[in-house]
Amino acid sequence: MKFKGLTALAAAMAVTAAAGFAGDVAARTLKVQTSSNASHFSLAYLNEVWIPKLKQMTGGEVEIEFLPIEAVVPRRETPEAVGIGILDGQYTAVAYFSGTDPGFALMGDLIAGYDRADQIQYLCSAG
Repeated sequence: MKFKGLTALAAAMAVTAAAGFAGDVAARTLKVQTSSNASHFSLAYLNEVWIPKLKQMTGGEVEIEFLPIEAVVPRRETPEAVGIGILDGQYTAVAYFSGTDPGFALMGDLIAGYDRADQIQYLCSAG
């Protein structure tokens, strides 16, 4: 179940990246820092299984380099690093950054945005 969500997120990132670089002739490698340690299974899965599929599906025009936690910048600085172009993306829970901006808490934990249980149920069934 976890891999389905991971794959769906990665696919969404790839589609977004592919749309943004559709006019580029040369291949583009996106640097994405994750919240996984270098030896963590999820990072290995992304790099060993999903990245080759992405390369094949895009004809090599879009590639993503998933980096372990703190490979480029400290974990608390990833939003700023993406904003100024040091990184092309981050793959972590945005709720970690709610101290920087309280809006991240809502984006990272949508359950916090609902007043009643029926609102959550509606999102799951009809959302």
